[in-house]
Amino acid sequence: MDFSIKEGGLASDFFTNRHSNIEISSVETSLINKVLEYKERVKSDLKSTKLIIDENKVYNGISPENSNSIYDAINLNTAFEKDLITYHDFINAMNDPKSESYVSSQPFKDSAKLSEFKSYDGFKVSLSRDTYSNALPDIYECKNGDTFKVSNLRVVGDSTLSNEEATSGINISLKTEKGSAFSTDIATYNAETGLVSIISAPSEDTTLIIKSNHNDCTSVTYRLHINV
Repeated sequence: MDFSIKEGGLASDFFTNRHSNIEISSVETSLINKVLEYKERVKSDLKSTKLIIDENKVYNGISPENSNSIYDAINLNTAFEKDLITYHDFINAMNDPKSESYVSSQPFKDSAKLSEFKSYDGFKVSLSRDTYSNALPDIYECKNGDTFKVSNLRVVGDSTLSNEEATSGINISLKTEKGSAFSTDIATYNAETGLVSIISAPSEDTTLIIKSNHNDCTSVTYRLHINV
């Protein structure tokens, strides 16, 4: 808010306008606090999942998005997707002038870092021989000859997208831990069937990363540990 006195002295409505601004500020502060509560729920959901980095590299302030398995949160925590949608829907309302939850102060919204959690590419990985297609937890120990199904591609956390819009831009690729393309001599991915096949044993224990890619969403990774 701007409390400075303009050139020419006080306007006749100076104090009534300030009173009105303070009332608006109070309401908007409560709305910001509400969305921060929603954001904390999302953080808590992520923190409850498996660590995906070396515990020695965990430090105060590191985002749970960078340290914990988003894949496990999507597939193994029933609260995560619901909490993320609630969080994003409230942000949309805060940015909608027609909404009762509209917040006019951009500095308020910026200080709350409301874009910290975007929507995610959702998918699940299951053993292809699993009749029930149960989602495997992150960092599954596999071996030569195993075949996995990548399915249920979707955007997680955005209730405004139709299923077709959500899945059309998601691509799946196989990566090494350093982000380069994984050796096709060891594993292959068939985009038409959604099958990842382990076709030969590596010379040393190796981590294969199944990675999603979508222009508008945060990528999700799933790790397969391939034994020698």
